[in-house]
Amino acid sequence: MPTKIATPQEICQIRVTLLGTCPRIWRRLLVPADLTLEQLHAVLQAAMGWDDSHLYDFRIGQRRPGRPDPNDRLMDLPAVGNERMVRPLKVLGKVGAKAVYTYDFGDS
Repeated sequence: MPTKIATPQEICQIRVTLLGTCPRIWRRLLVPADLTLEQLHAVLQAAMGWDDSHLYDFRIGQRRPGRPDPNDRLMDLPAVGNERMVRPLKVLGKVGAKAVYTYDFGDS
C-alpha cells in the first residue's frame, strides 16, 4: 500500500515593530502563509503579551479589512474586507511589503 506523504505547509517570516518605542520593541514571527487577518490578530496578541481587550484594525495599502458591520451600508460607509477571509500574506505578496496593525485606538 502506498504511503501518503504530507506536503509541508508554507511558512512566512514577519517582523512586528511597535512604532514610537525607544529602544525598539519588535518580534520575529513564523506563521502559516494561509493565515487570515483574524488569526493574525490572535497571533499578534499572544506574541506581544496583550489580552485582546481593545479594538483594532489593519491597513494594507489602501485596504482596511476588518469585521464587517451591516450598519456601514446604511450609513453609506465603504465596505471593508472581511478579516475572516483576507489572507494578508497573500495580499502583501512580496518580501519587504508592509501593513499597519493598530491595537487600542486610545493608546495606539
